[in-house]
Amino acid sequence: MPEDARPPSIYDFAEYAARALDGYQDQFVSKAGLDHRTNEQYATELLADLLGDLMHYAQDRGVDFESALDIARQDFAAEQATETKFLITSPVRLVGRAAQEATRAGLPTCGMVTGILLPEKGPTDYYVRGLGDSRSHRFIGDDLTPGAPFTPIPTYQGIVEDPLAAEVALINATARVGAADNREMPPRLEDIEDHHVLLSALATWNAMDQEQVSKLIYPKVSARLHELESALDPWRHASPGNDHPTPAQLAAQDFPTSVEAASPESGHVGSRTTPPQQPNRTPRAGSARH
Repeated sequence: MPEDARPPSIYDFAEYAARALDGYQDQFVSKAGLDHRTNEQYATELLADLLGDLMHYAQDRGVDFESALDIARQDFAAEQATETKFLITSPVRLVGRAAQEATRAGLPTCGMVTGILLPEKGPTDYYVRGLGDSRSHRFIGDDLTPGAPFTPIPTYQGIVEDPLAAEVALINATARVGAADNREMPPRLEDIEDHHVLLSALATWNAMDQEQVSKLIYPKVSARLHELESALDPWRHASPGNDHPTPAQLAAQDFPTSVEAASPESGHVGSRTTPPQQPNRTPRAGSARH
């Protein structure tokens, strides 16, 4: 079987039946050129005629039509049940053309189902999110096959039970290590151990090397590191061009204090808790902290 070949789906089965009706329809002069593929009422009439003729056929051949119909109903139910073959949180792997395109782009072929859409017509849509993805991507069942189960991992952040949670935990641990390094402080051993364990687990589950995994999550690690640095030193990480703290930043740093004393340009953060007194002016009593 070619690499991108796939087993027939229920939509292929429906097309097989449509072709059978094409042939049956050709035996008659269609009403005003109607086609069962485009006219629902005519399709119903044509299908009823075919079923009636099949009953004549079964009687003529001594075939139990009702038994055949029961078997057809059972097969139909089984095929419908297997079509929705993945549940939310199911690990999956891309196959066929979808896998080839992901591989060419340097993206992972493994992921987890995060959503399912059952349209009135057409194949079921599965929303899959993989390593490094900021959103889920839509695939049909034929693009997917069951993925390897993810073994829960004990970490200092708790038990990590799925690959998406493992990615979040790895990003947090990596960002904390980076924040410590930026401040020339030794990182927590717990973060180093979590980083090692989670990176190894995600590389194995995605069938990628650790360098590939690190590259895929780098944008998220960078964003998380910026969040941590901003929380530790909000003025240094203010928006470009904003050299002075905002009122919200002042409030977070026990305002009131003079802007000059708090500004990074002054070389230090002032510890004064009341504004400087000016000639002939009495400082306001009480705290301005909200």
